[in-house]
Amino acid sequence: MITQQEVLDQLLNFARSDDNVRLVVFNGSRVNPNAPKDLFCDYDVCFVCRDYQHLLYDHSWIPDFGQIAIVQQNAIDEEKGSGDIIMTQFMNGVRLDLSFVPLDNLEVALNDSLTVVLLDKDGLLPPLPPPDERSYYPEKPSQKRYDEVTNEFWWVLAYVAKGIWRDELSYAQSMYQVVIEQLVTVTKWYIAARRGWQVNPGKQGKWFRRFLPDELWQQFPGIYASGDYADLWRALFSAGKLFRQIGMDVAKKLGYTYPLEDDQRVTEFIHRVQSLPPSASEL
Repeated sequence: MITQQEVLDQLLNFARSDDNVRLVVFNGSRVNPNAPKDLFCDYDVCFVCRDYQHLLYDHSWIPDFGQIAIVQQNAIDEEKGSGDIIMTQFMNGVRLDLSFVPLDNLEVALNDSLTVVLLDKDGLLPPLPPPDERSYYPEKPSQKRYDEVTNEFWWVLAYVAKGIWRDELSYAQSMYQVVIEQLVTVTKWYIAARRGWQVNPGKQGKWFRRFLPDELWQQFPGIYASGDYADLWRALFSAGKLFRQIGMDVAKKLGYTYPLEDDQRVTEFIHRVQSLPPSASEL
């Protein structure tokens, strides 16, 4: 198995061989002292360049790093013209996310608190502080933001119920993903509120298990559904119960108001829809 140092050596050799590349920084999960490491962790590396267009339009250099499974290329910020990113998954498990930014947008390479300088040909940077997770801390929501998320949860939950009743599986499952997103958001707030808003629960809550009390974590598997309508109904009500518990706790911690009446009315509405025969013309 290829080691992290071998991958970094390859990247640095690549940077040293191209005079357009002036600065290389390493960031993301592999720099994070609190993140678990395994063979699938991305290598997030940023190259600050005089010019890099030749690298975007001719990908013949990528196979030098290994056998390619798939490549994706995107602009980092089209409005600001701040750079481009080429992401490559290799067959050996290595994933390179290589950002390229122009010298006049140097700050783009430094906007992640999880950053380590690998190469600075021109001494452009002063010593950086040790990498930490500040860039990934959840932001304390305003009452308005809290209200938007709680409203979206209960509003879209009604869509899911109607989609099930109409036998629109794809629609119901798609809407249910929106419901899950709101639950993930309030769960991040729940965790952060208990740790002074200085904690990283991970992208999409991937580290919830690390931070949630067992009583709450044990409920999380129940919010995910199969393609079976009966299981989606079960998951839907489980998500409502968990959201209510976490949402009320967050509101209490922040001195906000949880929309209990919305919760109760939508829950009653969903129960009615569940019991409605397919041929019904009124609720």
